Amino acid sequence: MKKLSAFFATVLFVALGFVSCNKVDNGSNKDDNGGSGGNGIRVMQLAQRGTYNSGSSVSIDTAKLSYDTQGRVVKVSVLRFEGQTAETYETTFTYGNGNITATNQDGEQYIATLDAGGKVSQMIYTYDDGTGTINTVNIAVTYDSGGYIKTATAANDYMTYGGNYIWSGGNITSGSGSSTINVSTTYSGTITYTDKTYSGNLCLEYLTGVMSSAGEISVDLDVFGLLGFCGQRCANLPKQVQTKTEDGYGSSVDTNNYTYTFNGDGTVKTITEDEDGLETLVTTFSYE
Repeated sequence: MKKLSAFFATVLFVALGFVSCNKVDNGSNKDDNGGSGGNGIRVMQLAQRGTYNSGSSVSIDTAKLSYDTQGRVVKVSVLRFEGQTAETYETTFTYGNGNITATNQDGEQYIATLDAGGKVSQMIYTYDDGTGTINTVNIAVTYDSGGYIKTATAANDYMTYGGNYIWSGGNITSGSGSSTINVSTTYSGTITYTDKTYSGNLCLEYLTGVMSSAGEISVDLDVFGLLGFCGQRCANLPKQVQTKTEDGYGSSVDTNNYTYTFNGDGTVKTITEDEDGLETLVTTFSYE
């Protein structure tokens, strides 16, 4: 189950995108890097409720966002309830000349280098493995001439993983990837879409399962992709994401289905995600 706490508390930090998102349109207002600038009402809070359909477990995560005077996210605070246990997490963002740094309360850190179009070209992720040793993962991202993400790869001394994305009609229609950590694993995904477009300022493919159709690399892309720094976003809201995973132990297929409700201004009010009929995740958006 893709919970906000998983994003914010471990390696993802954030679960939404903001004013820097590149909105896809008919091409009339794109710049040379494929971006058309961000617009829409800023999200101030996300509330996410996850339940197993058997009713055996419920979790509630609430993320509150703080912005600077330029409309950039500078802090995300998360409160998580699971059963009778409450936990809090916090991530801060700092903006430099051509780079962005995200740091959580445990000292884990992503440093992104931006290209001339404001898109992430490289990332460095550092974390303590629990023994006092600092590990570093190097991530590289490429785009096509229209500013749509094509590939992302990551590696350190003991693991490699990467993903590829195929676009059609302004949407990611398939993803593929591989990882070599403990075992070699491959991923292949297909995505279908609703006819609904999104008028707000979020990059929802990073909140739904679209990006994870290419496997493990989505964990790193989410960090800044959700903030709109990984190029053009999808034109439509996803309807279904189906991902096949294969490794030395066998294969499995996961199917996630999505339904939506909307506010009067076209911004998404709720996303309901059904995961293989076993789990349900409902995300509710609050705007300024």
